[in-house]
Amino acid sequence: MKLNEMHKKRGITLVEVMVGAVILALALVPVLDVMIMSFKEHTVTVDTMLAVNLAMCKLNEIQHMQWPEIAVLPSVIQYPDLPFEGTLTVRFHPDYPPRASDKKNGEIAEVEVEIQWEDQKSHRNRSISLNTLVTSKR
Repeated sequence: MKLNEMHKKRGITLVEVMVGAVILALALVPVLDVMIMSFKEHTVTVDTMLAVNLAMCKLNEIQHMQWPEIAVLPSVIQYPDLPFEGTLTVRFHPDYPPRASDKKNGEIAEVEVEIQWEDQKSHRNRSISLNTLVTSKR
């Protein structure tokens, strides 16, 4: 073998490996930062989805109650096995319906369910609120 052929088949040097490792490390730092942020936001999203589902279940339960039961609902909603708590507000609207032709629909109450929780990572208080209208005639 000639000296030129041996020089061509020699491979890569340690300096080239080190330069490649530095470039790879610099490229991976932003990717890892984005991944860490997405894991944090995933926890917030899961908690928010659970809170929305709890509020929707409570509203659905109220929509299937009889009209007199709605007036005596407790204002605090407890979830003993979950880190959530809720408040329930029922506002009756005696001036509804505004037109005499709408009297057939009966009385109307606005029901608001608010769910509060503390974010486990940031220890910030968070809440969601859902509203619906319920009529006495169903």
